[in-house]
Amino acid sequence: METKIKVLLADNSEYFGKPCADAMRAHDLEVYTVEKDGKQVLEGIAKRHPQLVLIFAAVGRDRGDQGHRRAAFAAGSSDHDHVQL
Repeated sequence: METKIKVLLADNSEYFGKPCADAMRAHDLEVYTVEKDGKQVLEGIAKRHPQLVLIFAAVGRDRGDQGHRRAAFAAGSSDHDHVQL
C-alpha cells in the first residue's frame, strides 16, 4: 500500500484554497487546509505532520511599485532538513 503525500495548504478560502485542494486531491495527494494564519499553520503542522506545507505570503511593499506586494515562497519537506526559497 502506497502512502499518500500529506500537504498542508494555508488557504481555506472558497475562491482559491478549496479548488486548489480539490485539484491536488485529484492527483492523489492527502490535503488539509487551514486559515491563512501563522498560528493555524503551526497547529496544522503539529497535528498532521505534513511532508509539504504550501503558504502564499505577501511581504512588504516595493518602493516605486505602485503599492503592489511582493510574494515570498518557501518549499521544504519533513523528509529533508533544508528549505528552498
